[in-house]
Order: sequence, then C-alpha cells, then structure tokens
Amino acid sequence: MGELRTIPLIFAITGHRDIQDRDQVQKSVTSLLQKYKDDHKNTPLILLSALADGADILVAQVAKSLDVELQVILPYERDDYLKTIEETESFDALMEYATRMIVLDCQADNWQTYTLLSRAW
Repeated sequence: MGELRTIPLIFAITGHRDIQDRDQVQKSVTSLLQKYKDDHKNTPLILLSALADGADILVAQVAKSLDVELQVILPYERDDYLKTIEETESFDALMEYATRMIVLDCQADNWQTYTLLSRAW
C-alpha cells in the first residue's frame, strides 16, 4: 500500500466590502482559524478567496498571519479584476503569498454590471 494522503480542510470567504467593526471580525476569524489549526494539527488548512475589498482581503490577511494556505479564485483576468479593487497593495501582497490562482471564464463587463446592481440592493 502507498502512503496515506492528507485531506485538507478547506474554508472559503465571501463577504461585505464595508465592514463595520474590522477589529472584531479580525479577532473572530483569527480565533476560528487558530482553533482549527490547534484541533487538527496534521490537517492542512486552505482558504479560498477572490480577494475582493473588505471581508475577502481581511480574512486572507488573517490566514496569511496564521500560515494558512491561500488559493485565489478570480472571476476573470487579473488585470481587469484589479480595476474593481481599491485595496490593491493588500491584493498584490496576498497574491504573492497565494499558492494557486484560478481564473474563471466570466465576462468582465457582465461581472461589473452584476457588482453594480448588487450594490444597489
């Protein structure tokens, strides 16, 4: 028989761009991820994120601080996606930390229209 494979525990983030209490969210996410790290020492943790402004970037920064693997899923090409991001320095730093980037085949124009419409709600 071969070597046993380790199955990772995968988290994903999506959230609001405007976070009312960033410190509280950061503390809560840090506590949660640290608990999983402590309780599952031999299990790799992976965070999936689109690195959008707000919650996505905040949680990815916490993951990085705890040495949790980061995989980025972008809805469309990076250059077009960056036009929708205000936290570009954080985005770039997290992209350097990320172990994988997956680009979906969405149309940038359609995604931006959707984003604008969803903000209106």
